[in-house]
Amino acid sequence: MESHAEGDDSRFYAVASQIAATAARKGHDKLAEQIRDYIDAERAAANLPKAKSLNDSVVSISRPDGEAADLLVHSTSAVGLDQLIVSFSVRSALELAIEEQAHINEIKSHGLNPQQTFLFTGPPGCGKTMSAAVVANSLSLPLFSVRLDAIISRYLGESSAKLASVFQAIQKTRAVYLFDEFDSLGLERGSGQDVAEMRRLLNAFLVFVESYGGNSIIIAATNHAESLDFALFRRFDMLLEFEMPTADQCLQALELRLKDVKKPKALNLRIVGDAAVGLSFADLSRVCDDAVKRIILGKTKSLSAKLLTSLVKDRKAFLARNRKA
Repeated sequence: MESHAEGDDSRFYAVASQIAATAARKGHDKLAEQIRDYIDAERAAANLPKAKSLNDSVVSISRPDGEAADLLVHSTSAVGLDQLIVSFSVRSALELAIEEQAHINEIKSHGLNPQQTFLFTGPPGCGKTMSAAVVANSLSLPLFSVRLDAIISRYLGESSAKLASVFQAIQKTRAVYLFDEFDSLGLERGSGQDVAEMRRLLNAFLVFVESYGGNSIIIAATNHAESLDFALFRRFDMLLEFEMPTADQCLQALELRLKDVKKPKALNLRIVGDAAVGLSFADLSRVCDDAVKRIILGKTKSLSAKLLTSLVKDRKAFLARNRKA
């Protein structure tokens, strides 16, 4: 309505297209079709070309402007909850958060706020970034990654000013905003590694999050929870700890990654899953990709437990050597 009142037709059509896409995902096909027909008719009357796809519309309304344009990176992902392998407690918490966000107006009508600030902790490659994408995709919202490297500056006050620009964008455009590698911003004050500018930046973040009252979702993710300033933990609505995959989860990950790959009937992925304990989901994805590429290049005829287990052992040995180093 604001876009229409301001005469911003392109944004108005883009918002309408996103509403149509959301309706379609919820199974309201007739409503989605009606909205799209109205949009096409109005665009034709105004001699404007049809939107190429609903995804184009979503991107066009979510593109940040001003200084925030250099501080936020838009990404798209089709990954859903059915492709996410995490512990039961993490999955349950994410499902609850998604449900609350889907009923945000109803919750707010009772004087309450849905959970919308999250801190994801745990080892690298265990689903933190993927979970942010799942939340965004499940709610048909854009996903923005905050460029902390562009925010952090050595000049007095500049970092806080850039962070303020990010929170203005968060307030203005409803989306999922991911602060990845969050320990670079949230380092414990007085740790001996912080500097005055970083302390000011952390203090600014604490203030912004404490006073935040918009409809966007803020997710901070870190591999080093032990390095975070303790004051951060009470600023987030939900704290989720991700863990290294179990043998069963390794098996699930292997089956999911290789589901579209032709496999011999005798292939026993359980053996590979048991051997893979100690690797992250990201490591397992690379193992599977390496195996498939060997088949493509003619290095081997087909997938086998021996090949996959060998690649698993090689990766575990490499990681072990580098951890010691």
